[in-house]
Amino acid sequence: MSHRVTSAVSAAPIFATLPTAALRRLEGLMTPVQFADGDRLCIEAEIGREAFVIVSGSAIVTQADQEVAELGPGDLVGERALLTGERRSATVTAAGPVTAFVMSRREFASVLALRGVRAAVEAVADQRTQLPTPAA
Repeated sequence: MSHRVTSAVSAAPIFATLPTAALRRLEGLMTPVQFADGDRLCIEAEIGREAFVIVSGSAIVTQADQEVAELGPGDLVGERALLTGERRSATVTAAGPVTAFVMSRREFASVLALRGVRAAVEAVADQRTQLPTPAA
Protein backbone atom coordinates (compact mmCIF):
# COMPACT_ATOMS: atom_id res chain seq x y z
CA MET A 1 0.00 0.00 0.00
CA SER A 2 2.84 2.38 0.81
CA HIS A 3 4.18 2.48 -2.77
CA ARG A 4 0.64 2.94 -4.09
CA VAL A 5 0.08 5.92 -1.78
CA THR A 6 3.38 7.51 -2.77
CA SER A 7 2.64 7.03 -6.48
CA ALA A 8 -0.89 8.40 -6.18
CA VAL A 9 0.19 11.39 -4.12
CA SER A 10 3.14 12.23 -6.38
CA ALA A 11 0.71 12.27 -9.33
CA ALA A 12 -1.00 15.30 -7.79
CA PRO A 13 0.57 18.38 -9.41
CA ILE A 14 0.96 20.18 -6.07
CA PHE A 15 3.03 17.31 -4.67
CA ALA A 16 4.85 16.25 -7.87
CA THR A 17 8.07 18.11 -7.08
CA LEU A 18 8.39 16.88 -3.50
CA PRO A 19 11.35 14.66 -2.71
CA THR A 20 10.68 11.02 -1.88
CA ALA A 21 11.21 11.63 1.85
CA ALA A 22 8.49 14.28 1.89
CA LEU A 23 6.13 12.01 -0.08
CA ARG A 24 6.67 9.30 2.53
CA ARG A 25 5.81 11.79 5.26
CA LEU A 26 2.58 12.56 3.41
CA GLU A 27 1.65 8.88 3.58
CA GLY A 28 1.29 9.16 7.34
CA LEU A 29 -0.91 12.24 7.02
CA MET A 30 -3.49 10.92 4.57
CA THR A 31 -6.17 8.27 4.87
CA PRO A 32 -7.71 6.55 1.83
CA VAL A 33 -11.47 6.96 1.48
CA GLN A 34 -14.07 5.82 -1.07
CA PHE A 35 -17.07 7.78 -2.33
CA ALA A 36 -20.00 6.37 -4.29
CA ASP A 37 -21.72 8.19 -7.15
CA GLY A 38 -23.61 11.16 -5.71
CA ASP A 39 -21.71 11.29 -2.40
CA ARG A 40 -20.65 14.77 -1.39
CA LEU A 41 -17.05 15.44 -0.50
CA CYS A 42 -17.82 19.05 0.50
CA ILE A 43 -21.05 20.98 0.97
CA GLU A 44 -21.32 24.68 0.17
CA ALA A 45 -21.62 26.97 3.22
CA GLU A 46 -20.56 24.28 5.71
CA ILE A 47 -17.46 24.59 7.88
CA GLY A 48 -14.43 22.94 6.29
CA ARG A 49 -12.93 20.21 8.44
CA GLU A 50 -10.89 18.26 5.89
CA ALA A 51 -9.29 18.37 2.48
CA PHE A 52 -9.02 15.63 -0.14
CA VAL A 53 -6.71 14.60 -2.96
CA ILE A 54 -8.64 12.74 -5.67
CA VAL A 55 -6.84 9.56 -6.70
CA SER A 56 -9.36 8.14 -9.17
CA GLY A 57 -12.76 9.10 -10.53
CA SER A 58 -14.19 12.56 -10.99
CA ALA A 59 -16.23 15.05 -9.03
CA ILE A 60 -18.46 17.96 -10.01
CA VAL A 61 -18.08 21.36 -8.35
CA THR A 62 -21.24 23.43 -7.98
CA GLN A 63 -21.92 26.87 -6.56
CA ALA A 64 -25.53 27.90 -5.97
CA ASP A 65 -26.57 24.66 -7.74
CA GLN A 66 -24.70 25.66 -10.92
CA GLU A 67 -21.85 23.48 -12.21
CA VAL A 68 -18.61 25.45 -12.32
CA ALA A 69 -15.90 22.79 -12.67
CA GLU A 70 -15.04 19.11 -12.86
CA LEU A 71 -12.17 17.66 -10.84
CA GLY A 72 -10.26 14.43 -11.32
CA PRO A 73 -7.18 12.49 -10.31
CA GLY A 74 -4.51 14.66 -8.73
CA ASP A 75 -6.90 17.49 -7.85
CA LEU A 76 -7.08 18.93 -4.35
CA VAL A 77 -10.54 19.47 -2.86
CA GLY A 78 -11.60 21.52 0.17
CA GLU A 79 -8.31 23.33 0.66
CA ARG A 80 -9.67 26.86 0.48
CA ALA A 81 -11.86 26.58 3.56
CA LEU A 82 -8.92 25.20 5.53
CA LEU A 83 -6.58 27.93 4.30
CA THR A 84 -8.95 30.83 4.95
CA GLY A 85 -11.13 29.60 7.82
CA GLU A 86 -14.16 30.58 5.75
CA ARG A 87 -17.07 28.26 5.05
CA ARG A 88 -17.03 25.99 2.01
CA SER A 89 -17.43 28.02 -1.18
CA ALA A 90 -18.85 25.14 -3.23
CA THR A 91 -20.34 21.66 -3.14
CA VAL A 92 -18.21 18.86 -4.56
CA THR A 93 -20.11 15.72 -5.58
CA ALA A 94 -18.70 12.38 -6.76
CA ALA A 95 -19.60 11.68 -10.40
CA GLY A 96 -19.29 7.92 -10.14
CA PRO A 97 -16.99 6.07 -7.76
CA VAL A 98 -14.17 8.23 -6.36
CA THR A 99 -11.10 7.20 -4.41
CA ALA A 100 -9.38 9.97 -2.51
CA PHE A 101 -7.00 10.62 0.35
CA VAL A 102 -8.44 12.70 3.18
CA MET A 103 -6.57 15.01 5.56
CA SER A 104 -8.00 16.53 8.71
CA ARG A 105 -7.39 20.22 9.42
CA ARG A 106 -4.41 19.26 11.60
CA GLU A 107 -2.97 16.87 8.99
CA PHE A 108 -3.46 19.50 6.32
CA ALA A 109 -1.48 22.00 8.42
CA SER A 110 1.36 19.46 8.63
CA VAL A 111 1.24 18.99 4.85
CA LEU A 112 1.45 22.77 4.36
CA ALA A 113 4.59 22.83 6.51
CA LEU A 114 6.47 20.73 3.93
CA ARG A 115 8.80 22.83 1.79
CA GLY A 116 7.07 24.17 -1.32
CA VAL A 117 3.61 22.80 -0.55
CA ARG A 118 2.01 25.93 0.94
CA ALA A 119 2.81 28.03 -2.14
CA ALA A 120 1.45 25.35 -4.47
CA VAL A 121 -1.75 24.93 -2.45
CA GLU A 122 -2.29 28.68 -2.23
CA ALA A 123 -1.83 28.93 -6.01
CA VAL A 124 -4.55 26.29 -6.51
CA ALA A 125 -6.86 28.12 -4.09
CA ASP A 126 -6.18 31.47 -5.80
CA GLN A 127 -6.90 29.94 -9.21
CA ARG A 128 -10.23 28.65 -7.90
CA THR A 129 -11.26 32.11 -6.77
CA GLN A 130 -11.11 32.99 -10.47
CA LEU A 131 -13.84 30.46 -11.33
CA PRO A 132 -16.95 32.06 -12.79
CA THR A 133 -19.56 32.75 -10.14
CA PRO A 134 -23.02 31.50 -11.13
CA ALA A 135 -25.72 34.12 -11.55
CA ALA A 136 -28.03 34.41 -8.56
